[in-house]
Amino acid sequence: DLNKRPIVPWLQALDVMLLPSTWEGQPLVILQALACGVPIVSSRIEGNTAVLGVDDPGMFDLDDDAAYVERVHSSLTDPAFRLSLVQHQQRMQAAQPTFVDFLHQLDCIYHQAASKG
Repeated sequence: DLNKRPIVPWLQALDVMLLPSTWEGQPLVILQALACGVPIVSSRIEGNTAVLGVDDPGMFDLDDDAAYVERVHSSLTDPAFRLSLVQHQQRMQAAQPTFVDFLHQLDCIYHQAASKG
């Protein structure tokens, strides 16, 4: 099907996933990168910290260009830094709700709404 383009092979081909956004609600691409085990360098904004945690070693402040450059460079050249990214992000990925968890929560919301109608 021409409309289906699997994202997994594209993400797994990356050395690092960069997300220097100024705003993210629910950063789906971060969840996808976590599931693929791709190291992530991202801006320290609400949506990203909600998924990766405030102590993620790959995060940088939006007004700190030097930190952005340093995180990207280190993720590509420093094996110890890259390992710290992967290990932290594996812990965060393991803490994320599963798809079944989301479905259960949605089911509960619908049942509560229907019982109030």
